[in-house]
Amino acid sequence: MQLPLSPVPDPENAATKPGGDAPVEPFEGPPQQLELKVLARLYGEPMLQLPSDLYIPPDALEVFLDAFEGPLDLLLYLIRKHNFNILDIPMAEVTRQYLVYVDQIRRHNLELAAEYLLMAALLIDIKSRMLLPVRKADTGEEVEDPRAELARRLLEYERIKLGAQQIDHAPQIGRDFHAAQVHLEQTMAARLPQVDVVRVRDGMFGASGNGDTSGYGGLLEPIATAPATSRPFGGDFDEIADELGAALAESSVGFDEAIEKVVVDRDEITFQVRREELPAVAQTLRDDPDLRFELCSSVSGVHYPNDTGRELHAVYHLLSITHGRRVRLEVTCPDADPHIPSLVSVYPTADWQEREAWDFFGIQFDGHPSLTRIQMPDDWPGHPQRKDYPLGGIPVEYKGATIPPPDIRRSYS
Repeated sequence: MQLPLSPVPDPENAATKPGGDAPVEPFEGPPQQLELKVLARLYGEPMLQLPSDLYIPPDALEVFLDAFEGPLDLLLYLIRKHNFNILDIPMAEVTRQYLVYVDQIRRHNLELAAEYLLMAALLIDIKSRMLLPVRKADTGEEVEDPRAELARRLLEYERIKLGAQQIDHAPQIGRDFHAAQVHLEQTMAARLPQVDVVRVRDGMFGASGNGDTSGYGGLLEPIATAPATSRPFGGDFDEIADELGAALAESSVGFDEAIEKVVVDRDEITFQVRREELPAVAQTLRDDPDLRFELCSSVSGVHYPNDTGRELHAVYHLLSITHGRRVRLEVTCPDADPHIPSLVSVYPTADWQEREAWDFFGIQFDGHPSLTRIQMPDDWPGHPQRKDYPLGGIPVEYKGATIPPPDIRRSYS
């Protein structure tokens, strides 16, 4: 373990301590008297005087200490430079010299003086513990050398410092080079989502046959559906499609013959099925052990008047309780032939739900055991959720005010 030899005070400036404290005995006497005092030992040889390059005037001490990153940095520098051994240095004298210089700078930088004062206390503590008899610990183990902790701190600090120097030598923006910036005048073309536009709705509700009664007749909103999705679908969807294709092949129905397209949108998968193949696809999804979609949770209808030849859509939502998956089957039919095979024989829960789709949209589910109205009266004309159904309505009286039906309200057109 190595330790620095701290500088001694200037004879001219060391007569008194700063701040008017008690006088300190100056260095007096001829040079030969100093030879009787060994200041340090270098490689075992006594040093009777300090090297001239180690003397630091008190006024310059603050600048000198600020050049180091704290006491450990200064201690490491002096140890490496002069190769002093901690066992051969008179700690009391070194600490006394150390404190004189700390006293000189404390008026300018108290925090800096405190750090070096703490290091002086640590060094004298190490020396004191080395002079005392060695006592074994209560556990019977050998007591650690008091110099070991300081040695570990110095080695760790040296590694960190070398790493910091290597990082500092790397090219840095703003110091070694500057980032170039070029401003380009360009226009970005609007990138519209890929959708299949069915129609453009005008007004708030897109009603036809009468004037606009909402006051939002200037609104134009496209009605669009998601386009076909190409593989890979992502998630479990590829596995479901592969298993469905393999199962349909075993039943002599090809995947391409039964499925028009596959749409993956908003993390949901929809198989658009040709209506004549709907029962076979549904039964395959229910019975195949790798699919096992045991439950039909919902059947809903949609009407797209401008989707020529595919105006009516029936949507089946299927759930696999076994595998924890969901898929959607969508089948279409034209207004001129609104017939779709019923799935009540495959999923009995579709009974009332298909009746509701017939009641509101007029979809004829062939093979349904009792396709009658479920919401509207039996003698109700038409199907009220179709887009071409007139608004109609009846006047409503509310607290003395009569609200006319939509079709005879004031028009904003």
